[in-house]
Amino acid sequence: MLYSPATNKVLTHVNNTIDKVYEINGEEVCTMQQFFQWTKHTLSQDPRLSGHVNFDGLNDSIWGGFTEAREEKIAIVWHHSHHIRNHDRTKFGILVECFEEIAEGLLSEEYGIEKPTTLEVIFLGEEVQYGKASTNLYIREV
Repeated sequence: MLYSPATNKVLTHVNNTIDKVYEINGEEVCTMQQFFQWTKHTLSQDPRLSGHVNFDGLNDSIWGGFTEAREEKIAIVWHHSHHIRNHDRTKFGILVECFEEIAEGLLSEEYGIEKPTTLEVIFLGEEVQYGKASTNLYIREV
């Protein structure tokens, strides 16, 4: 894939500093149902997801799975994320909010987490202006 120099810098940073990187191909995962199926088969979960679109369940499941993970830094890099965003902007916005909530919760000692985990979610694609859930870095890919 050809990316802008700024995006290449972010991806290099991710590959050099993150313990576990999950990548989503947005050309294959372009609906919420496909995303939930991808999550069910790819990400750590506790409790397990049913695969149906349920954002409350997603928060609980991914948060629980990542609190049990051994990695201290986890990233989800979503290539071509504009496909799912264009398919359903409202649900995509809810998904971004879910990732932000999960990222904040993984860093909070309030919930009795033994070891905080940093979650970075990076959305790449045409006209994408969402960034990493854990920072204010924004990426735009054209």
